[in-house]
Amino acid sequence: MRIRHRAAVAAAVVLALASGPAVAHDGVPGGHLGNGILSFADATPGLGISYEWTLSLLPKEKAVFVWYVGAKSWSEPSNPVDLKGWTHTSNWVAIELEEPAALTITVERQPGVVYHAAGLPSLARGSLVPALSLYSGWDDTTAFEDHTFNNAGNFWSTIQFLGNQPNTPNKKNVAKTKISYKTKKLPAGKYSLVIGGNPPPIASYPAGNCDIADPVCHDYTGPHGYRATIQAK
Repeated sequence: MRIRHRAAVAAAVVLALASGPAVAHDGVPGGHLGNGILSFADATPGLGISYEWTLSLLPKEKAVFVWYVGAKSWSEPSNPVDLKGWTHTSNWVAIELEEPAALTITVERQPGVVYHAAGLPSLARGSLVPALSLYSGWDDTTAFEDHTFNNAGNFWSTIQFLGNQPNTPNKKNVAKTKISYKTKKLPAGKYSLVIGGNPPPIASYPAGNCDIADPVCHDYTGPHGYRATIQAK
């Protein structure tokens, strides 16, 4: 168990400044404020899922971080049934609960997230429709990362689906800009969280090379910023 001060609520805030192409598994945030419970690092380098974040929590601790994901990364319409998630453009968080605790996870769209593409600073879009899934375990044994994942069930033997918040649109086909997901008390151990985008379904999805000045193209393609808050209770 990591030794740290138990009296304070742990917080980590990451400023979204990256290097590398505009995909979720590349780039490194340029700022990190916190006490070491959160790192922009893969918990299982070279094996299975490429985790963007590694997080360790005790009860009454929390972490807050900002980054970006693909517009439809949590549910890509062209992907096969039961494999709708797009692994590479989602963000994966390897969570370790050091003691039993309930988790509250909040994800919301975040304007102003900056990353670098081809060596130049770029601004991620701010129209994310956030969605998430939570699994028990870490994917630390498979030899490679699959392109797709099941956002509502099991897909690797090393992690087991616990639940999700798909951000289902209302009768007017409008989804929320901020979602929250709460668990019952979980045993101490390892958990995998995936964060992505799930905009409401439309009749015709734009191509990747569409004009981003078009509102549909802007909202359904490209990188979009998010802010996540994970709290153990």
